[in-house]
Amino acid sequence: MLGVKHEVTVEGLAPCENCKGSGAAPGTSPETCRTCQGSGQVATQRGFIMFSSTCPTCRGQGNTISTPCTACSGRGAVERQRKVIVTFPAGIDSGQRLRVPGQGMPGPNGAPSGDLYVDVTIEAHPDFERDGADLVTRESISFVEASMGTEFDVVLPDGTEVPVEIPGGTQPGTVITARGHGMQHIGRRGRGDLHVVVNVHVPKKLSRKARKLFEELEEELAPPMSRRGTG
Repeated sequence: MLGVKHEVTVEGLAPCENCKGSGAAPGTSPETCRTCQGSGQVATQRGFIMFSSTCPTCRGQGNTISTPCTACSGRGAVERQRKVIVTFPAGIDSGQRLRVPGQGMPGPNGAPSGDLYVDVTIEAHPDFERDGADLVTRESISFVEASMGTEFDVVLPDGTEVPVEIPGGTQPGTVITARGHGMQHIGRRGRGDLHVVVNVHVPKKLSRKARKLFEELEEELAPPMSRRGTG
């Protein structure tokens, strides 16, 4: 909801620190392949047709290494575990993908590394559901509060308190919407809405006094023509 920087562990090839990714031993450097003159391809003519294939000497790299780096055996990369700081923007959702430039697999012969792609999965929240940028939560109120109305604060996952007013006569399942208190929109300004689904708590057991009060209340609220004792 707020956005965060999170440390992600990546396992795989990383540029060799000993040779700086060149594959050649320190103090030496790769040499241009004499077979293909650095093109990585060799041409063969058969009659009037010219065929091109991968250079067998450098295997398409365009250069050769006479003294390979002992740390990486001339590959220019080694297997290791590393930490990458990934910035998750506010409003990120499950199924979205982040690109971290330059944190992917190392390029050949010391070329720049590729990018790292992070697929995002958001953990479920015990009190809130998400519908795009909107948040949905459920709040229970008493029968009396539903009849007379009430006010309370909804505490969002980021700690923000949102005042919610329940009008008198609210029915179970009523949805109260607080505009602009949802998640941050990705790629544009503004936030979604907060939707509060109201549940009315009905007591399962009543004391004698409570039952009598409910009977009196029912008599008071009943339409005139349906009241007991009327003809």
